[in-house]
Amino acid sequence: ARALVLSFTPEAASIEATLTDLRPLVQQPGFEPERAKTKWIEARWLVASGKANDAEPALHEAVALAEEAEDDATAADVWLTLSSVTGLHRARPAEARWWLRNAEAAIHRLGGDATREAFRLRQLGLLSWRFDHDLDLAREQARRAMALLEPLGERAERERNLTRELLAGIAFDRGEFEEALRLHREVRELALRLQGPNNVAVPEVNVGEDLLMLGRFDEARPHLERALVLDRPPFRTVGNDGYDLTRLALMYRLQHQPAKALELDQAALEAVATSKLVGSYWESWPLTGIGLDLLALGRPAEAIEPLSRAEQERLATGPARDIAETRVALGDARYATGDRHAGRTSVQQALETMRDHAQRYGAFYERRVTELEGWLTTHPEHP
Repeated sequence: ARALVLSFTPEAASIEATLTDLRPLVQQPGFEPERAKTKWIEARWLVASGKANDAEPALHEAVALAEEAEDDATAADVWLTLSSVTGLHRARPAEARWWLRNAEAAIHRLGGDATREAFRLRQLGLLSWRFDHDLDLAREQARRAMALLEPLGERAERERNLTRELLAGIAFDRGEFEEALRLHREVRELALRLQGPNNVAVPEVNVGEDLLMLGRFDEARPHLERALVLDRPPFRTVGNDGYDLTRLALMYRLQHQPAKALELDQAALEAVATSKLVGSYWESWPLTGIGLDLLALGRPAEAIEPLSRAEQERLATGPARDIAETRVALGDARYATGDRHAGRTSVQQALETMRDHAQRYGAFYERRVTELEGWLTTHPEHP
């Protein structure tokens, strides 16, 4: 029980010692369910420690132990954790959905469980959002999860907050920045209470990014700077601050300080390399930022290479909106270096995405459509 409680708290520094004491105990006959739970907790701890790759085999062992013990509750928990590791950490959404189907069957055998079913729905929502880019379905799944959690009171506060964070991210991608800010602020306040002030880097950067999109730079800056502090040692590992750096760079870029933005985006690229995320969607953020900074500095020829890399990385797993924004920048760079046809093609591809989003989500994307149509008008293919 002590190990289980520790695994759910940010103050889990003593879990390693607890697990060391626990392992020989659960090897005794009659402790098969506890053996499965212990292996699951070990895997969760590996994920929390930034070792998701090492966690996967431990999770497979845990589910085998749970099934041997006919422990559907632990089996469901392990399937749910596997869906998170394979889907979000390792970008294998089809596999993640299979683990969620296994979890659904285990929950059914239990006779139902509102907390576990809400977790399953939230994971489906994350997959719909991040990989299918179906914001309507993702919102529906998140709302169904929240409806299951609402009657559970304080014991479901953490899960409700994670679901609220998903709803905020969906609102952001729909261009509903005021709604995203409201929800992200709620997430931040509850996270401060549940996790303490040193464990809220993600809520801080999310609030800061919402404020940037609303043009409220002075309000955004302290949130972004606080996130940067919390994503560095001693609070987090070296290289964890890459995304935060790109958001600070965005702030400077929006304030027409591209040289400072470039410095931050280059630091973000180094952080991505330290985190061994080269070639991934996460590297596309500093690469896109660097391209935009170079464009703003009047260096379009240098911008083409990082933007081309970012486009390929985003095409693999990125949301359609992110792909489109990178293509707009790449179109600008190509056009400015004399390749007018390629430049217009990139922007036209982005425009199709924005038109689809405008039909679905309204105002923000309607403005982007107008901007891109204006760009095409002022950038003819022939002189």
